[in-house]
Amino acid sequence: MSTNTPIICDINIWYMLSDGRILPESVKDEQLIGTYINGYEFCCTPNILKDYNKFRNAVKAFKQYPRKYFGEWPVEYIKMLSNLKSCIPGWDQMNRKLDEVINTEEFQVSEVTRTEYSRYTDELAKAVIPFMEMVEKHREQILVKAIHKKRMNDPLVRVQHKEVTVNVLNQLMGSNNIDWGKFELFVNTFDEWLRQLSIQPSLKMTSNDWNDLMNLVYVQPGSKYWTHDNKKTKVFIRDCGCGHYLF
Repeated sequence: MSTNTPIICDINIWYMLSDGRILPESVKDEQLIGTYINGYEFCCTPNILKDYNKFRNAVKAFKQYPRKYFGEWPVEYIKMLSNLKSCIPGWDQMNRKLDEVINTEEFQVSEVTRTEYSRYTDELAKAVIPFMEMVEKHREQILVKAIHKKRMNDPLVRVQHKEVTVNVLNQLMGSNNIDWGKFELFVNTFDEWLRQLSIQPSLKMTSNDWNDLMNLVYVQPGSKYWTHDNKKTKVFIRDCGCGHYLF
């Protein structure tokens, strides 16, 4: 029975609704929410080249099943909920592009199109490189990894680490007037990502991981998050004590 709780969805939910892995009947009473990040990921997925029908059907599900859309880019969504000046970058244009996909039954992929699209997705993949370079510099400063890991698991240090994370977020947002309590899931999971990156030398963050993390911005206390990707971000959600947000 539905509790009418807002359920913010990962992009894999729309794929699974479109191919029957999730039966639409099973969620007909649920308040599924689509996000700007979902639409953004549709617009830059390689699936449009690999399997257009699969991609198109997932877009159809994205347009059909949500009760509501959060059309703000995550940073702008944070500003909006914090009563700061914000704007909506490109949602209407992106929506029109997705409508074009629904209205286009067949998509002919030329070599020029494939090359240009591959170049575009490569550029997106590079966007997370500066962040990982910063992580690598931090890792190089860790002299004894075993001692560092033990320290990072200390409850007091974890509290201090989160305080640093919030300060960094305030600097990135250019404001100290943000109620991060409204974004508990995002803040705690971002903090856990940073902690895990510092204690797991082989852990990498990809552009997909970054999108998954940004999608958590839309999940406020009282809402749920639904994903069938059981790696990294979902694990870190549980590790940071926010498993109750998972649908």
